[in-house]
Amino acid sequence: MSAAEEVLRQGQALVLFPEGTRKEGLEVHALHDGAMFVAARTGATVVPVGIGGSQRAMPHGAKFPRPTKIRIIVGDPIAPPSSEGRVARSVVTAKSEELRVALERLYHESMGLH
Repeated sequence: MSAAEEVLRQGQALVLFPEGTRKEGLEVHALHDGAMFVAARTGATVVPVGIGGSQRAMPHGAKFPRPTKIRIIVGDPIAPPSSEGRVARSVVTAKSEELRVALERLYHESMGLH
């Protein structure tokens, strides 16, 4: 986490996968709080991205990606968790849920499911 924070403090972009691993199916499951925790500590805005078609491009067990179309939808930025003083874990968790809902909507859109 400290390396992620340093990247953001240097003004660089950082990509995190808050599910922790690749998932299959149409539902975005509960996220780890790490992305929103880092956002709270650095003040970084979180930009959710839906990626559709990646399962065809790189199925579980594949060593190399397959050529296929992938659709990427960039969502509206989400402000970092904030409060007076230290940000409560419940606030970070609520922001993680906001991110989960946005990611699921964007994923459905990227898969053409609206």
